[in-house]
Amino acid sequence: MAQSLQPSEENAQPLFTRVIENTLQRHIPINAIIELTYRCNLRCRHCYIPEDRRHPKDLTTEELKDVITQLSELGSLYLTLTGGEVLVRRDFYDLAWHAKRLGFVLKLFTNGTLITPAHADRIAELAPLSVDISIYGALPATHDSITGSPGSYAKTMMGIRLLRERGVRVCAKMPLMAANFAEYRKVREICTELGVQVRMDPSITPMDDGCTGPLALRISDEQLFRVFSDKDVCPKGHLPAPPSQICEAGRNTVTITPRGDVLPCLQLQLVAGNVRKEPLRTIWESSPLLTRMRELRQEDLLACSTCELATYCNRCPGLAHVEDGNYLGCSSRARQLARVRRRVAEEHANRMEGANSQ
Repeated sequence: MAQSLQPSEENAQPLFTRVIENTLQRHIPINAIIELTYRCNLRCRHCYIPEDRRHPKDLTTEELKDVITQLSELGSLYLTLTGGEVLVRRDFYDLAWHAKRLGFVLKLFTNGTLITPAHADRIAELAPLSVDISIYGALPATHDSITGSPGSYAKTMMGIRLLRERGVRVCAKMPLMAANFAEYRKVREICTELGVQVRMDPSITPMDDGCTGPLALRISDEQLFRVFSDKDVCPKGHLPAPPSQICEAGRNTVTITPRGDVLPCLQLQLVAGNVRKEPLRTIWESSPLLTRMRELRQEDLLACSTCELATYCNRCPGLAHVEDGNYLGCSSRARQLARVRRRVAEEHANRMEGANSQ
């Protein structure tokens, strides 16, 4: 009798881990992100895309198809299509189906406001791994004030419902801000009712041009503590970080911007090359920037090696670069989050000690 190639639940995760480790060692860009456009129908208060980038200079349909084909040849498997807003491109489905025919596992980022029944049907036909949609509040007024678009809450929620009715897996993300923090538990309840997984995201970032205006929207340390301590929302909030602060950017992850720039990841705005000037394979295999990133070791992060918070720190080189000026240096935001995680861990340990002594 032929043996099944389907891994058991028991060994599936170790197998996947080995696959990821293999892509890191061999520098295979298994995770690819393409920003199809910077154009968007919303004007969110926390958006990281500068206004001057929203004017169309996007890669053409044929240029993007060529990039997708090149990614396939490099061994990419997971492809995220994002923006701006992906549905403002008239060729979106042409591009998505080109990727599907090449065997990509698709993930889509959209604000959901443009999803009609017809769009929902076409997205369902694509069978994406997930469609990620941001929800900015439990109340229409809160959501709409953040998006800068009256009626956007109703349209987003309708988009989610249309997708769920067709069996599409939707993942909601709630960027946590001072303006919506009071509603985060209610958002979780709404998502549970809709059958939607939700992730609370405290990482409001500077704009890609370095403008720090959005940082004023961040929640406070006390609010961060409340979220990390909330077991329903963040069950692993007190757990230590991975032992290494060397991430996957430029090692098995790559991003292509609407204008063809190749970045190590979506967050790290350092340009390795441009697909309008040279083939993607040449950039991926020969870029000095990417070569340097693949040679990094934990000891190259000098600030991390002596930091008392390293155990709790999930450092992002992209944030360190845009907010602090050095992708190899300390990320002030990661340090702030690590302090809160350590406090959560200490209080958790104290509670456990108290319970054991009774």
